[in-house]
Amino acid sequence: SETVPNGWKVKLSNPKLMLAPDGTQFKSKTKAIQFMVNEDWRLEDLESMRNKLIFEGWTLDPRLPEGWAMLLKPKNDCIRYITPSGEQVMSTRAAILWLKQNGTEQDI
Repeated sequence: SETVPNGWKVKLSNPKLMLAPDGTQFKSKTKAIQFMVNEDWRLEDLESMRNKLIFEGWTLDPRLPEGWAMLLKPKNDCIRYITPSGEQVMSTRAAILWLKQNGTEQDI
């Protein structure tokens, strides 16, 4: 499937479930990214998964710090973010706070 990186699969019985090459199941790409970061996957594999976030409505905006993505929720009038480690941040204010605590000056 084009919605997941090479070697990954989407369950036919439940298209929201993804299978890693080793068979580990994930309910979302953000959970997969968290797993990949924690398990020290290769950077190119991690970037490949990040690039697939667009299939879940996320935007990889070049104005965001490297490795970040955002999801616009017009119905709720909010923006969510994903950090490079796959953590979801629920507002712009929270994203700025996260960057101040974990990022670099150029990221803010």
